[in-house]
Amino acid sequence: MKAGLKINLFIILCVGLAITSFAVENNIELDEYLYAKRLFDEGYFDLAAEQLERVLQNHPDFPNADEAHYLLAEAYHKNKMFKEARATYLRLAIVFPESPLAAESLYRV
Repeated sequence: MKAGLKINLFIILCVGLAITSFAVENNIELDEYLYAKRLFDEGYFDLAAEQLERVLQNHPDFPNADEAHYLLAEAYHKNKMFKEARATYLRLAIVFPESPLAAESLYRV
C-alpha cells in the first residue's frame, strides 16, 4: 500500500512539474513579445524588429504569432526595410489566413 502511494505521489509531482514548466514557457514567450511591443511603442523599431524575430524563431507556435508577424512587418516598414516588410505581411496572410490581421496585411502589401 505504501509503495502504491509513493508511486501515485511521484506521478502527481511529475504532472505538476510538467504543467508548471508549460506555464512558465508560455509566460516567457509572452514576456518576450510584450517587451518587443514596448520597444516598438517607444519608437525603437530596429530593436523591436530584432526582438520580434527572436520571439518568432524561438517560439514558432506562439499563440500571438500573427500579431508578432504584423508588428515585425510594421517595424521593418518604419525602418524603411520595405522588402522585408512586404515579405512578412505576405507570410502573415499565408500562414494565418483566419487572422483578423490577414486582410490588413494584404492591403499593406
